[in-house]
Amino acid sequence: MADSIRFFDDAAQVGETILTALNEGPANEQAASYFERAGKIYHLMVDVHDEVANLTVRVSLARDLDEAKHALSRLDNERLTDVFRVRNWCDEFEWLGEALLPLADEINLSDEDRAIWHEFCQSLSQREGEVAYLYEVKLYELRRLKDSKRGLESLKRAVDRISNKLVTQKARFDLLAKKAEAMRRQMR
Repeated sequence: MADSIRFFDDAAQVGETILTALNEGPANEQAASYFERAGKIYHLMVDVHDEVANLTVRVSLARDLDEAKHALSRLDNERLTDVFRVRNWCDEFEWLGEALLPLADEINLSDEDRAIWHEFCQSLSQREGEVAYLYEVKLYELRRLKDSKRGLESLKRAVDRISNKLVTQKARFDLLAKKAEAMRRQMR
């Protein structure tokens, strides 16, 4: 389970491969539709990563170990699901997952890339609970820190290392959203 957060890097890489392949193909309504949906999902991933990054900031600013561990305890399926519901992301997850899944079949992807894209889209299409579960599983390294025997400063350093990965992924999803939107505009 080491570095399970890497899944989001892999999903972004496969998404970028699909974007590039569609952009190099003929301009058509299907490609334009994909670019629109991809832009939306990548913006949504930026928002979800932002929610998780906000929790890591709370850990970094904690004054004591109990406060830091309490912030980490908020990174579970139930609490993430609640955040997604409050933000009204449930239907959006489902719609995007169902719309994006078939694209992997139209692009020449490796079996590994196809499996990553399938897991990503399937999680989206199962709505907020499954997306929360995906984050809960993929952020195992971060979640397990709340049960560690680390001191406060060691815990903060470990969380900051993971937070740096999240922020980098967030920036990558933001860039992919911008690329998808630009590709869509070029098709007009």
